[in-house]
Amino acid sequence: NRLVVWLHPSGGSMNNAAEGMSKFFLKRGVALLVLTKKQWMGWAGPEMDALVKKTLPEVGKIPGIDAAHPIFMGFSAGGQAALSQWGDDPTVAGGLVLDAAYPIDMEAYTHGQTKVMALPKNEAIKKVPMFVLVGDQDGGHQIWKKCEDDWRKAGVPITIEYVAGGRHQWLFGKSQIEAFGKWLEEIAAGKLPSDKPAADKPAGDKPAA
Repeated sequence: NRLVVWLHPSGGSMNNAAEGMSKFFLKRGVALLVLTKKQWMGWAGPEMDALVKKTLPEVGKIPGIDAAHPIFMGFSAGGQAALSQWGDDPTVAGGLVLDAAYPIDMEAYTHGQTKVMALPKNEAIKKVPMFVLVGDQDGGHQIWKKCEDDWRKAGVPITIEYVAGGRHQWLFGKSQIEAFGKWLEEIAAGKLPSDKPAADKPAGDKPAA
């Protein structure tokens, strides 16, 4: 089974949200990894290093689990951790699922500046598809608006929905789950899914509160 790695937001594991999708994943031949022994306040660099260099190789020893190039699925701070890992080394991930996370230059942000993160100078960016949900009432969606066209032109396979009425919140409603399922199925078929360039999708279900 291909592996999805759940990356928690700050302040709590939210493992229940990921585990609630277990049947959805299994139906598509995907295994789910959640962490249970970790602090939940955020993601420090050494924690991500330990996950990638120690935990994933151990998980890969489990019969039937393919831990090479996992799909990192992150909400809020977890999504930022996924983007940061991809920015440092895009060869590690086989895909990114980002809910309420933004391609922001975190170092500049700590100095009060809002800038788009630099694209990795690595051809591997063309082989890591992204499934992105961001609310159109979430200020962070403007970061995606700024970089979406440029990233697509650089070859990044992006599927993005600006969810109508969505704020900084869990955005997987029924229509988003359906789109996510199709995205996973395309990856399983060896494709690199992306949607139509630079176009907002019509609103689907209202996001869950």
